[in-house]
Amino acid sequence: ATHSWTILSGDPETTIVLGPSDPSSSSGATFVFTSSQAGSSFESRMDGGTWQPATSPDSVSGLSDGTHTYGVRAIGPTGNVDSTPAKHTWTIDTASPNTMIISAPPNPSGLSSATFDFKSTESGSTFERRIDGSAWVQVSSLDILAGLVDGIHTYEIRAIDSAGNV
Repeated sequence: ATHSWTILSGDPETTIVLGPSDPSSSSGATFVFTSSQAGSSFESRMDGGTWQPATSPDSVSGLSDGTHTYGVRAIGPTGNVDSTPAKHTWTIDTASPNTMIISAPPNPSGLSSATFDFKSTESGSTFERRIDGSAWVQVSSLDILAGLVDGIHTYEIRAIDSAGNV
């Protein structure tokens, strides 16, 4: 007769291989995770809550704006629990930034050029502008236009925050 067995000493190590970007403009997230020990089961928790059974991939939804932490731990085939659960912390930002034009040419203007200065309510925002309904073009603060022809012109500016909210 023959008997073979596997010895698994020590705790399994849990690794999160995919999670949301930081920051994120989504109120939900999907996590993919693995264990160093084949045959492990998993438990997860949000923001320090109660551990619940989980499988990979695991999705969470309905999260509010702010900072969140997802934790996941493996339970090895012998019952050993990962003593250092994997964690992923990120910020959810679903609010669009407000954009303000600080300075613009007078109306009417006798110049064929115009300078616009603007800002966003969220630091780190990038900006896009369009003139007279044309395509959106990325610009930096203090936008100088030249070669404008006589007539009415419309200048639009929008901010895009680091989470991608426009």
